[in-house]
Amino acid sequence: ARMHRIFHQNGAGANQALWRLIGNVGTGFMGAHQPTYACPDETRLGHPLDGGKWVCGPRRLLGLVGSCVVYSLGSHGQFDFEDAIHEAAPSCKIVSLDSGFYKSPPHVTFMKTWMSETTDSSMNKVSLYEVMRTRNDAHID
Repeated sequence: ARMHRIFHQNGAGANQALWRLIGNVGTGFMGAHQPTYACPDETRLGHPLDGGKWVCGPRRLLGLVGSCVVYSLGSHGQFDFEDAIHEAAPSCKIVSLDSGFYKSPPHVTFMKTWMSETTDSSMNKVSLYEVMRTRNDAHID
């Protein structure tokens, strides 16, 4: 809440104000961004800065058993978001995609790849459709 206030009160100076608040912890400014879409039930899961992600309607995952599929794009070796999903809905299949190679927790399937509009195996880029087809995922929650 404090970061949210600083961001909106400082306007153009928000970047400097946020850096003063979080210090030089190597998290990057992107982690502090607020979502830009309308969602009545938005929640940030995982670390409040880098590693966490905004989710629309995460409470509906709680009622899903066995059919829950969550894709996480860009973990950079930080699995706070995936851990939070697993804690809230342990039966969910969690897939993390990132261009680097990282050791993921046992409840996360890690794929070293770039997400792209189209699949190009020579560049290690894959489309969302191709990932879903390869994994036999008919939907993503």
